[in-house]
Amino acid sequence: MRRDPSRADVRLAEVCQGRGLNVSARVIQSMKERGALQAPGSKVDLYPKGTEKIVDSLVRNGWQRKAMQATFMTFMDGYPFTAKGVRWSLGKASNILPPAVSTSGMSAGEIDLARERQAEELMEGVIRSRHPKQIALRKTVRRQGVDPAVVAYDLALAISGDVPPVEVERYEPTTDETVLEEAPWLLRFAGHPDLLEEWHRDPQKVSREIQDLYRRLGDPSLGDRLDDALQHATEEQMATARAEVREMLGALPHMAGADSVFGIAGAFIMALARQVGTVDWEWESSSGPDQTD
Repeated sequence: MRRDPSRADVRLAEVCQGRGLNVSARVIQSMKERGALQAPGSKVDLYPKGTEKIVDSLVRNGWQRKAMQATFMTFMDGYPFTAKGVRWSLGKASNILPPAVSTSGMSAGEIDLARERQAEELMEGVIRSRHPKQIALRKTVRRQGVDPAVVAYDLALAISGDVPPVEVERYEPTTDETVLEEAPWLLRFAGHPDLLEEWHRDPQKVSREIQDLYRRLGDPSLGDRLDDALQHATEEQMATARAEVREMLGALPHMAGADSVFGIAGAFIMALARQVGTVDWEWESSSGPDQTD
């Protein structure tokens, strides 16, 4: 049987209600048990002064409707959390990516067909979905002048184990010359001037970096690496990963909205994996997934 809220829970609820927050001691208890609130040091202690601000942020982020998402977004706002709370809010990190195609026993042609089929299915799922989050994501992409179908297909193809091409030059028939291709959708979506400038300065380098990113997404062991990072990360490593993502969002403000929560979560998990060491962002191609055809 669940225990009754503690004296500290009751007192914090009273403080919150005095600020106009309609939360009960039972809600405070739930926040504490899930790691969204740091528990008092002992049974006789109260919550530290200012804890009501965390409760306020949790409520504003929709705690009573989507407690896990609200916990993660409040953590990203910069409030202290237990490592347990962040793990609970993200669940299994590998759920961020669908499983890669198993190519065991397949011929080269069968592998290509299986990858293409999965990419198309994933793309169609994103494009046709009426889920509010997917609709919001499509709107975010379109605001950056990017075709959602291209985004979905490229990412799905990478997850399926293939590497989408990044075209550097295109043929211009009116002048019978090749010209620099438009910046890839990934750079246009980010909208960061330095990234776009780098495309014009050294497009071959940028092309290789984007394809390297696709290869990492297609690594069949990536999900396990992310799960290991989330399982073993310390609160200090989580705080460092959060700072990295907040810095990125500061440079890319259009990605900081509530409709980008899954992208923010994915960026956080990847940053955390680099902190823990289960994913090396600078790994050599030989240590990544098999890239042979």
